Amino acid sequence: MNAVLAAVPAVPPEEPATPPARRGRIRHSSPPMMADSLRNFVALAARDQTIDVGKFEALLRIQRELIADDARMQFIQAMSAAQGEMVPVVRDATNELTSSRWARLETIDALIRPIYVRHGFCLSFNSAPPTLEGTDIRILCDVAHAGGHIKPYQLDAPLDTIGPKDIPNKTPLSCCLT
Repeated sequence: MNAVLAAVPAVPPEEPATPPARRGRIRHSSPPMMADSLRNFVALAARDQTIDVGKFEALLRIQRELIADDARMQFIQAMSAAQGEMVPVVRDATNELTSSRWARLETIDALIRPIYVRHGFCLSFNSAPPTLEGTDIRILCDVAHAGGHIKPYQLDAPLDTIGPKDIPNKTPLSCCLT
């Protein structure tokens, strides 16, 4: 990061010298975030008419890659910690028709939401037209982390409302999620 900032003069030639505390940096009460440093670098470089645009673009690309790599590592570490706290969910409901037990969505959510939120995750769900032959629905979930990384997941599934003995026992949505 400092090597990237060193590529641009701290004070552009057309500006008068300013006190060191104000040269090209914003004062923060806490250490500046990497994104803040990148914004400062871009602002300084934009005022420097002698900067090599190709080199500038390469430096920005490298900086974005470093930020993305850091966000991915934070995501992986937080996911590992969150999964380490999660325990198997108790099956608290019974399907009388099949004599099988299952966990209610409310039970699953109550157990895992506090854990994934504590580790900086949030979930965003959506749906999209399916692209796989033989499927009727695509469910999307973006798992986002406070560090900036987002990992998309998808589930393509057929709708199957018929249970054992050809008896309808499922709604079109619940059939692909169970």
